Amino acid sequence: IEGIWREGEHVNHTQYKKLMAWLYFKWLADTSPRRLEYVDTRFVSGAAYRQMSDASKDDHNWVVEDKKWTWEVRKYKTRRTYGAVSFPIGRCLKAALRKVKPIAAAKNADGFIFLNSKWKPLGRNTFSTMVKTWFQTYLGKPWTQNTVRSIRVSALYRDAPKSIEMLRLAKEMGHDVGTQLLHYRQ
Repeated sequence: IEGIWREGEHVNHTQYKKLMAWLYFKWLADTSPRRLEYVDTRFVSGAAYRQMSDASKDDHNWVVEDKKWTWEVRKYKTRRTYGAVSFPIGRCLKAALRKVKPIAAAKNADGFIFLNSKWKPLGRNTFSTMVKTWFQTYLGKPWTQNTVRSIRVSALYRDAPKSIEMLRLAKEMGHDVGTQLLHYRQ
């Protein structure tokens, strides 16, 4: 990847795909995995974002470059249920985004990050295929974005009691599972 940085804004798409993979893995390390919202993500300054209408904000997801950088996810499958969400961008992801931004800006004036060979935003199907390819190439695993999401959830619940046991105990103790989860300590 070092040679790619020397190319800067003159990288070809094959080189840019390596940068996208690198950035994607940085993103996974910094935030919980989302579905495929990455493809709808654009760079925007904090001032420009604040001046946008809600309708304009809802058209895309945003890396908001402000005093504290955030990833504003406004375009996603379950938006009607959960509303817009905001994730703080950590130091490592922020550094990676800063490094990729001038290259992405040279290829796409609209601020998109994940780009196809014509330097337009990737489609979700293409991004999904790329994710599987990246995992196969760099980790030797044929994982999809759904697999990554499942792994994350499974890791969280790895040492948790089985649901049937939780339901049985709640019934026996005369409270709901929510109460158990609220007071559950390892």
